[in-house]
Amino acid sequence: MHIETPSLDPSLPGTLNSPAGKALFYLLHVLPEWVAAAILIVPNTRKAFGTGNFGDYRGWDDSPAEIQKRRDKQERVETGSVIPLRDVVGQPA
Repeated sequence: MHIETPSLDPSLPGTLNSPAGKALFYLLHVLPEWVAAAILIVPNTRKAFGTGNFGDYRGWDDSPAEIQKRRDKQERVETGSVIPLRDVVGQPA
């Protein structure tokens, strides 16, 4: 160890022992972590990426035919031409 301090409380500039120096040091070291956490937490990733409670659990994406089939089924349910099974058996939605 080649760098030695002659006293326990050095007060030279650059030692970061003043309250302002310590505040600046911690601000510059903690601020990037807070910014990164805010970027990860603030946006609603479930809504943005259309995932469920446990993320995207499917191993593959739907084909265009499967997507169209699901849209057609939802449209039939909304127009009333097909009654959803949950309404027939009486289970809550």
